[in-house]
Amino acid sequence: RYHVDLGARPMNDVDVLLDKGDVERAMGVLHDLGWKCAEDVGVGRALGVYNSIPLAGGQGFEIDLHWRIMTDYGGKVPARELWDASLEADFQGTPVRVLSPEDQIMHTCAHGVKWNTLPPIRWIPDLMTIIEADRELIDWDRLLLTTRERNLTAGVRACLLFVHANFEA
Repeated sequence: RYHVDLGARPMNDVDVLLDKGDVERAMGVLHDLGWKCAEDVGVGRALGVYNSIPLAGGQGFEIDLHWRIMTDYGGKVPARELWDASLEADFQGTPVRVLSPEDQIMHTCAHGVKWNTLPPIRWIPDLMTIIEADRELIDWDRLLLTTRERNLTAGVRACLLFVHANFEA
């Protein structure tokens, strides 16, 4: 949705959000297409313990099947809530659903403030791209309300203040 030129934002995976009840079926379909579980974890265990499961394909690419996102800092968001707020988009001629601008901002910020030995700074241009592309669509009141409900206020606030202070976003 945000990077029309796929070379503008290098990535080696695609994240797919599913209802928890659809994960096993999706894994079966992907397995039939040659995708393999990147970790030796059974589906039942993964569903009970984790928030996602990575599948490895050829050439170093991955598909991460998620049934929960934004789980850091206590923000456990049901997939149905994200689906209900999602928008329709086109991916190379295929209709897909994408996170709403508000949910995408929260998701980007949750990743941005997450501790990492090698801090990924790509969240900064990602966040600025979302804000610039969807400036007229962003419901700032919804962002504030859902950020509070999801217990993501500190991380989202820190990210937004950073890009505002340093890049005039």
